[in-house]
Amino acid sequence: WGYVLVDRDKLQLRKTFTRYLGEDVMEAALAHPERLNRGEKREMTVLFSDIRGFTSLSETMDPEQLMAFINQYLSPMTKIVFDERGTLDKYIGDAVMAFWNAPVDEPEHALRACRAALSMLQRLDELKTGWRASGLPELEIGIGLSTGPMVVGNMGSDVRVDYTVLGDAVNLGARLEGATKEYGVRIIISEATFAAAKDQIIARRLGLVRVKGRQTPASIYELRGLGRAQPNDVQAINHFEAAISAWERSAWDEARSMFESVRSFWPNDLPARKYLDLIPAAMDQSRNGSWDGVWAMKTK
Repeated sequence: WGYVLVDRDKLQLRKTFTRYLGEDVMEAALAHPERLNRGEKREMTVLFSDIRGFTSLSETMDPEQLMAFINQYLSPMTKIVFDERGTLDKYIGDAVMAFWNAPVDEPEHALRACRAALSMLQRLDELKTGWRASGLPELEIGIGLSTGPMVVGNMGSDVRVDYTVLGDAVNLGARLEGATKEYGVRIIISEATFAAAKDQIIARRLGLVRVKGRQTPASIYELRGLGRAQPNDVQAINHFEAAISAWERSAWDEARSMFESVRSFWPNDLPARKYLDLIPAAMDQSRNGSWDGVWAMKTK
């Protein structure tokens, strides 16, 4: 009877968590089912991705066509999360939320999340080729990653629970996804994510940002790739980060010069152009004593 009860419980857990986990992670989780049912605080990495202009897109398609189109996008994105041993938290409309390092241990959770984000962009570019040939619209997405302490477990009500994460680092990840629109980049990662994976990723510091609903400024980075950067990109990154340092010190001539030099390596670099556009307003704030070197986001 004991064996029957154990098998029944495992079957129920498998049924409950099959939408969250890839098969190999599921098997590892079922070896320690107690971790699926209790809340715990862990160091984790969360990923948020969102489609740009989804409302406008939905107005151009009938419901059946829109559903089929979005499923073409969500299915490969979910597979990437599973391939990198992540846990799918939920779909929030057209958005994807996932996390790493629960319910099974994943020491390289930050790196795996970075790999997943970059793979999502690569797969999206492949999908766009097919959509273009079929006369369908081409999606763009923004992705935010954040690493830090989070509470994970089954949360909800008496009638419905979700296996999810909570915490300041989770909220920051959601805001960083939104910040990709402000900076004109595709992936933004938190300082903690960068610190955990910096030896194996290519990234540049974008500066300090104060996201909506959070008073403490966060140092953020653009994730650009894996491995080592090419010499031209190394120079561009070094010039950009020197410009950010000058910006934060109110060294406006130096900041302007260095941001301009970035564009000699990357002519279409949006963050450099946006900072150049913001320098006059930042100078005014510096003169009236309200300057703190932080980019303040007005929206989510």
